[in-house]
Amino acid sequence: MSAPGWYPDPQDPHQQRFWNGSQWTGQTHPTSPPSSPVVEPDLEQFTPQPLPAGTSAVRNNAPLVWLAVTVAFVLALSAGWWVLLGRHSTTAPAPHPPGTPTGITTTAAPAPSTGSLPPGVDASLAADATVEIGDVLEEERSCPLTSPSARGELDGDGMLAAAGVRMPLPDGFEARMVPYGFMHESNSATKQYESRWMSSVTLGSLRVEEGFVSPGQSVIRVARCILGDRALYPKGTTGTVISLDGVSGTAGTWLQLEVPVTGVEGVDHDDLAIGTIILDDRMVVVVVVAAGHDPDAATAMWSAINQLEFS
Repeated sequence: MSAPGWYPDPQDPHQQRFWNGSQWTGQTHPTSPPSSPVVEPDLEQFTPQPLPAGTSAVRNNAPLVWLAVTVAFVLALSAGWWVLLGRHSTTAPAPHPPGTPTGITTTAAPAPSTGSLPPGVDASLAADATVEIGDVLEEERSCPLTSPSARGELDGDGMLAAAGVRMPLPDGFEARMVPYGFMHESNSATKQYESRWMSSVTLGSLRVEEGFVSPGQSVIRVARCILGDRALYPKGTTGTVISLDGVSGTAGTWLQLEVPVTGVEGVDHDDLAIGTIILDDRMVVVVVVAAGHDPDAATAMWSAINQLEFS
């Protein structure tokens, strides 16, 4: 069972509600902690070792807590995503969807301990886990290419599903494989353009033994792996950090980048968002790539991700 304590209210993201270890109580307070002492949630922190069996207790024994985690994860993306879109708008900024925070809190992702990394994992990968807004990320060419499982398909409910998460197919998209070699169990949907460019969303998982050792470190490394993928971007492509958000109350992180695009008619940049979160015994990853000339595609993907389910 999850420990008693204050957790995000599943019915109101602007306040917290007390979980007594078996059910929600009537006690609530604003998101900022009250002045009197409270019992802090005993949240498991992800380490490079296999997660203990008790980690899944939040899912199995406290479904409303898990719903709150889902809401927090999605809202963290939406906050940064609308900032990305607003940077290139020539009109008034797009309104925030209902429930979306009007501002974002950016936090540097702390570097995880490297003392217990699995054999063969380069400690420098784990140590390089802090970026700031405005930093320019460069490509990585040593990313694992071990996953043979990329696919593009919908489940029986017409949902895009992979690695324990699922979401509706975004409007204007079709299920189509995007082969990220470092992402396991991956499933993708894309919107293709005549310019031979595309927008895409991909769900999948990452492996600790391949150097993805914490949510904060992993979003940064995934970004560099994507920048270094010659099937996606030419040599020398970089990405500018727009936001990096730790998801309050969860072992999750969202990173948003702007990636310049050259040589593609009508497209001068991509908006790239990467989210990671610990789900039971694995690290789930969501990758969103929106071609800068098509705000409708970005809106469609955000609307679908707003309905993300941890199944």
